[in-house]
Amino acid sequence: MQMSPPGGMFERTRTGADAVPDARGINLYQADSMARALFGLYLPEPLFAHLSPHFERLGQLAGGRLDELASIADKHPPTLSVRGRRGNDESRIDKHPAYVEMERLAFCDLGLAAMSHRGGVLGWPEPMPPAAKYALTYLLVQAEFGLCCPVSMTDSLARTLRRYGDPELVERCLPLLTALDFDALHQGAMFMTEQGAGSDVAGTATLAQERPDHSFALHGDKWFCSNPDAGFAMVLARSEPPDTHPGLKGVSLFVLPRHLPDGTPNSYRILRLKDKLGTRSMASGEIRLEGATAWLVGERGRGFQQMADMVNNSRLSNGVRAAGLMRRALTEAMHIARERVAFGRPLIEQPLLATFNGRVEAILVRGNTNADLKRLSAKRLAGNFGLLRAGSTNVAIGSRLAESLGAQLGDTITIINPQGRATPFGTVPRQIGYRVAAIFEIGVYDYDQAYVVMPIADAQ
Repeated sequence: MQMSPPGGMFERTRTGADAVPDARGINLYQADSMARALFGLYLPEPLFAHLSPHFERLGQLAGGRLDELASIADKHPPTLSVRGRRGNDESRIDKHPAYVEMERLAFCDLGLAAMSHRGGVLGWPEPMPPAAKYALTYLLVQAEFGLCCPVSMTDSLARTLRRYGDPELVERCLPLLTALDFDALHQGAMFMTEQGAGSDVAGTATLAQERPDHSFALHGDKWFCSNPDAGFAMVLARSEPPDTHPGLKGVSLFVLPRHLPDGTPNSYRILRLKDKLGTRSMASGEIRLEGATAWLVGERGRGFQQMADMVNNSRLSNGVRAAGLMRRALTEAMHIARERVAFGRPLIEQPLLATFNGRVEAILVRGNTNADLKRLSAKRLAGNFGLLRAGSTNVAIGSRLAESLGAQLGDTITIINPQGRATPFGTVPRQIGYRVAAIFEIGVYDYDQAYVVMPIADAQ
């Protein structure tokens, strides 16, 4: 007799594409049971209340329209036009409309690069604390990672410029960096890396020559420049003679405009774009500085120390983005676990999961008495059932399960209980590692594929 799924939970069997859950369209803010509590913990109560509708809206966008745009932009990376129709140098980067739409949302609609430096963003009259932009970034990055790099560099450049720049220079540049009008906006970038100066910034060879008007002419190559067509870039260059100021002592920090005050292009070229494995939606390229005009930021000879402020701020953003990516992965996994049906029930309602080396299998844990373990040892293929003692964290697994997981004697498998334990921020799955001490074969597929045996005291 054919049996129905337990509890009559499903009216029909899911087949074909209908059997594959798709999380696109869900609200990623609402799907995160911890986000509301975390944001409320770090944001002042009035600001959290003001931003809550924006979190809701961005969560919906990140799970839907933004996710679609990010997928399109990733498949259509930017291209470089080195010369125009007449043979003129132009170093123009063409971005896919999907990426440009995301730029408008991040820089202008949300004001992510501006909100720490000015009022009027998202209707809030004052500059917001860093936690506000990081909360929004945490949601945005769950759809699109590449764009978050220019957003962070623009924000970080504005911070470093305000901290070390001459007041007249700050007054000239800051309104452009924090503009909410897309046509007026000047994005930020960071040009540090050279062929001979990667992590070892003391090897910087780009030269900075001071002019009578106190601007500097930069000459040299920069090897890895993300957002290379940005309106402003922070650049490290050697302003002091290397014989008297060796290493980092001779390196200074400069802000490099894409266009000069009269509107003419600055004297540097984008030679080519990098063919990257990740962040493909956002351009990274190689720059040749050919007497490019730049302005000193801060104290001569302390370029790296001052640039470290921008780098550290960007790294903090990277940490938030990494957390956002992990949260998106967890949201996808939980959606699959809730919606994917196997053996008549959603995965999350299956008893337990076992993982090893990236493989996951649904399992049943059976707690046995010493007498049961002794009888089961007659079905032993390998190992020692005598090692299964209470508190030992040793288990025996079926032969087919061992094969499915790729686990052998002595390996440690992780058993996950999706129900987990309750915390103030939601339910956290319970995970415990167990060492495979024996492998058995009953000869019945379901037993050999699903069963993990341990002493009854450990199972309880």
